[in-house]
Amino acid sequence: MRAYQNAKDVLPPPLLAALQQYIQGGYLYVPATGRRPWGSGTNTRALLAARDRQLAALYRQGTSVRALAAQYALSVRAVYRALERAGQPRGGR
Repeated sequence: MRAYQNAKDVLPPPLLAALQQYIQGGYLYVPATGRRPWGSGTNTRALLAARDRQLAALYRQGTSVRALAAQYALSVRAVYRALERAGQPRGGR
């Protein structure tokens, strides 16, 4: 996380004056441009998607949610979320 900076120290006076018309003494978040989405620099998204598909396949074969949670070291709630991401409806096999 980046530290807060005083707008007076980093913005040109005309821009600071324009911003002060909208916000006085509060905090303003300025998002970075061109930022890549989470996981785009690694294969983490692909690995998690593959795990979710594997969970769904095991669930369809009859493995209980509690057993999946224990096997994959996840909470029961995390298993349900993974099943939903994999397109597996809750309660359906």
